[in-house]
Amino acid sequence: MKLDVEFVVHTCSCGATYAVTGGFEGERRKDHKTFYCPNGCKRHFPNESREERLAREVAHLEGCKNRCYARENMKDRRIRALKGVVTKKKRELAQVKGNGETED
Repeated sequence: MKLDVEFVVHTCSCGATYAVTGGFEGERRKDHKTFYCPNGCKRHFPNESREERLAREVAHLEGCKNRCYARENMKDRRIRALKGVVTKKKRELAQVKGNGETED
């Protein structure tokens, strides 16, 4: 039976050199959980991965897109409302002109 396991070598701040499997390192890079060197020092990968960074950027851009759509929708509603007000005032003006009313 042959096992193909990739090991990644790390050196801790205490000076201990140790190896972990590639899978273990990958999981800790994803979940940022704490692990320990052989001497008991706490270790973790604090930086976000490329995948995490891209997911954050996508979420941000989706939010921007949704806000833009909402603004456009609001502009359209305002325009329709203003058109309604203008139409109402035009009718009112026509009615005033037709009746010959004057304001004093």
